[in-house]
This record gives sequence, C-alpha cells and structure tokens, in this order.
Amino acid sequence: MKHAIIIPACAAAFLTGCTAVGPDFHKPDQAVPEKWSSSQAGLYETTKVNSQWWRVFEDPLLRTMIDSALRSNKDIEQAEARIREARALREVAASTLFPDIGTSASALKETISENGRIPAGAIPAIPRRRDVFETGFDASWELDIFGGKRRQVEAADARMEGIEEGRRAILLSVVAETARNYLELRGIQRQLGIIEKNLTLQQRTLDLTKDKLRVGVGTDVEVARAEGQLRATEALLPGLNAEIAASAYRLAVLTGQRPSAVLEDLLKREPLPAPPDIVPVGVPSELLRRRPDIRRAEYELAAAMADIGVATADLFPRFSLTGATGLEALHFSDLFQSGSVTARLGPQIRWPIFQAGRIRSNINATEARADTAAAAYEQTILTALSETETALERYGRELETRRKLQAAVVANQRAVDLTQQRFDMGSGTQFEVIDSQARLLAVESDLAKSDTASLTKLVALYKVLGGEWN
Repeated sequence: MKHAIIIPACAAAFLTGCTAVGPDFHKPDQAVPEKWSSSQAGLYETTKVNSQWWRVFEDPLLRTMIDSALRSNKDIEQAEARIREARALREVAASTLFPDIGTSASALKETISENGRIPAGAIPAIPRRRDVFETGFDASWELDIFGGKRRQVEAADARMEGIEEGRRAILLSVVAETARNYLELRGIQRQLGIIEKNLTLQQRTLDLTKDKLRVGVGTDVEVARAEGQLRATEALLPGLNAEIAASAYRLAVLTGQRPSAVLEDLLKREPLPAPPDIVPVGVPSELLRRRPDIRRAEYELAAAMADIGVATADLFPRFSLTGATGLEALHFSDLFQSGSVTARLGPQIRWPIFQAGRIRSNINATEARADTAAAAYEQTILTALSETETALERYGRELETRRKLQAAVVANQRAVDLTQQRFDMGSGTQFEVIDSQARLLAVESDLAKSDTASLTKLVALYKVLGGEWN
C-alpha cells in the first residue's frame, strides 16, 4: 500500500516540476535619453561607433603597439585564465543534473566478536574469522524536480558571461591606455622639439649680445640676461627626456615586452596625429550594448536572480534514486559466480522540516543581493551616460582651447620676428627680444600640451563609448 502512494506522488511531482522555482530573469527597462545633451553637437554624429577607433589616427606604429597589447598584455592573459576557470565551474554546476556513478572493490579480513549480539559460533556456517571479497557499481541521481540545480547552472552561465564582459572591459582599457601613453609620448617629443627650436633662437640672441658687447654697444647685464634665459630653457630638457622614457616603459608593460624592445621605435620622433573633424558616437541607448561594464552588471543581476531560485529550492523535498549492484563472496574463487550477485535499488526523499528559519533567512539574503545587483545595474547605466556626456564636453572644450592657442602662437611668433628685427637694426632692446621669445616658448608649449590633451580626451571619449570587438 505504501508503494502505491509514494510512486504516483513522485511521478506527479516530477511532471508538475517543469518550471524552476524562483523568479525568471527579465532585463530591466531603463529610461535612456534619445540624444546627447552635450553642447558640442557640431563635433559628433550619431552614426555607428568605429570599433577599431585607433585607426582614425593613421599611425602605423600605434596600430602595431595596440596589436601587440591585445596579443601579449598580461592583464588580458589573467582575464582569459579567469574565463577558463568560470567555464570549468559552469561545467561543475551542470554535472549535478546527471547521475553519479562509481565503482569500488575491496578485500577484507573480518573477526566476529565472541561477546557481540551474535556471538562467534552461534551460527555454525559463519566462522569467527573470515575473508570477504566485494566489487561492484553504485549510482545516485537527485532529480531536479523543483529546478534548484537548473537555477545553479543558470547562475553559473550568467557569471561566466559576466567574466567574459570583464575581459572585454580589460581589452578596452588596455587599448585606451596604450593609445593614451603613445600619444602623450609623441606630445612630449613635440614639446622637446619646440624647446630645441627656441634654444637655437636664444643661442643666436646670446651670440649677438656678446658681439655687441665686444664692439662696445652692449652691456654685461644684457649678456647675463640672455645667457640666463638660455640656461633656464636648457633645464627643461632632462625632465622631458625622463617623461619620454617613462611613457616608453609603460608602453612596454602594456604590450608585454621588455623596455629595450620598444625604445628604438618610440624614441624616433614622429608628429602628433590630427584629431578627426567629426566623431561618430552613436545614440545613448547603444551604450547598453557596447559598454562591457553595463553588460557585466546585467549578467551579475541575472546570476543574483537565479540564486534566489537556488535558495528557494531548499524549501522543497529532494527526490533521489539510489542503487548498487555488485559481487560479494567469502572466497575469491566464488566472487564471479552467479550466486555472488548483490543489488539494491530504491527512491529516497529528504525534506527539511525544521531549520530554525535558516532557509527563509537565506532566501531573504539572496533577494537582498538581487536588489543590490539591480541598483548596481542602474547605477552603472547612469555612470556610463554621465561619463559619455562629460567626455564629449571635455573633448569639445579642449578643441576650443587648441584653436585659441593656435591663434596665440601666430601672434607671438609675429612679435618675436618684429622684436628680433628691431634688435638686429639697433632700435630695439635685448630685453624685448628675450621677453617675446619667452612668451612664444610658453604659448607653443601650451599648444603642444593642448594638442596632446585633445587627442587623449578623444581616446577617453572612445573608451567611455565602449567596444564591440571579440
């Protein structure tokens, strides 16, 4: 009678348990603006973002550096190792959906107690000392009726995808850092060239001042002032050379190479590339697809939702099928006889009745973690929108600064030419020449920095827009 009750109940539970317990994940609806609010509308268009944006700089060495970084960067290698770990853990979770099957064999010597419940000798056929030989297979299978194990696999899948997105975030960061350091190096070389040009002018001024002193139309003060200006400008060189080397060494780390492997190429001076006239940035809603941090936050939310189902499944009974078959004999020669076969098979039910609120508390904890993940997902989207708007504004404003500095360089160059002509003709003072040269050096240096900043801020804009490569 008991079997007549248990077997139909188990079958009914299995048939009605097709839907896993816990909430199903649905991507949250997010209110994203239709267009950017940045005031720099003339600098961008809402066409598709170029996934290989570094090619707009048209710099072969930069492309080579980025290719090397994508191939050999150690942070990327670590991320790929974490992906392999996540895939293996996902397979561990999936394996729980299948039966466990094992085999064993043993050879034992037994001695029966003379003072036990069945004293030695009480049954003449069973000697006090004997050998027992056993071998066989055993199996167990917990039926996933309420879907707890399926939810575990679902959570493992989501976490694996999240780690994949983490790798893409590292790819994006490595590419952006490589481009930024390369452009900064070229910018410093540009500043170095400006200083060297000014040193040539200042040396010429010093030589002319000395010539005037020798013919009696100059003074020692003028010579000292010209030499002081020259030495002060020369003092800028060591620091800039150190920064060039530091940028090269950072690029070596990013590309997974020794410093000596990149110095020769990087120390050859090349001009800064020009920024594009228009930057394709897409529309705000595309950030949800392009940004790996948003996609990772989404997968983490999906995993947290699946964890609720895993915890909820503990409220329900667990149904298992267990069985074993094997051979047992007192003499090894009899082990493989038909009369040595043993077997057992049957269902098992385990249902927690009293856990002092542990299961409910665990469900509450997983629900709270899901709420945290949902808030983090929304925060990540807001941060992405803010970062993009900020990057657009900074890039546009830097281009304005660059245009004004270009005009300032033209004006100061004209001032240097005029004061030098006046000084050469004897109608101007040496102080005017030095002052105009110093002003030109300062504004040219500022322009070189702004040229570099406009490019690095463009890189920052590309970075916050996300990447789309595998």
